[in-house]
Amino acid sequence: MITEIDKNLWDFDCKEYYRVITTNGCIKKDGTAVMGKGIALQANQKYPLLSTKLANHIETYGNVVGIFPNYKIITFPTKNNWRNESNYKIIQKSCDELVLNWLADYKNIGKVVMPKVGCSNGGLDWFKVRNILYKNFENLLLDITIARI
Repeated sequence: MITEIDKNLWDFDCKEYYRVITTNGCIKKDGTAVMGKGIALQANQKYPLLSTKLANHIETYGNVVGIFPNYKIITFPTKNNWRNESNYKIIQKSCDELVLNWLADYKNIGKVVMPKVGCSNGGLDWFKVRNILYKNFENLLLDITIARI
């Protein structure tokens, strides 16, 4: 089930919801992931070690969805390089990965809140992204809420 609501993503109870943050695949010289704008920056400010953990994830698995249970965070790539606009194909790939991860290992996630992925700093059209999300998530036994940042 997907619900769209005009509420800040950070206002959702982190005990009940996993929060999705949009990411890219870049790692800085200091060994931390690039998390310099938007929701990634906000998450990095709330969880200062997340950028190191995300960089380790990227180095190990590549630029793919990451689930960080200690933070109740799901990283959701929308682009490969932070300098580029987001990409519909990468969003589709991230949807596929999230579904596979959820089905395989994280059925206890239950509730997820996510922004309009790829549409703020990423520059994509919300209605196109919305169609991708609904196509992938509407029939899951997963409660997804789309909120504003």
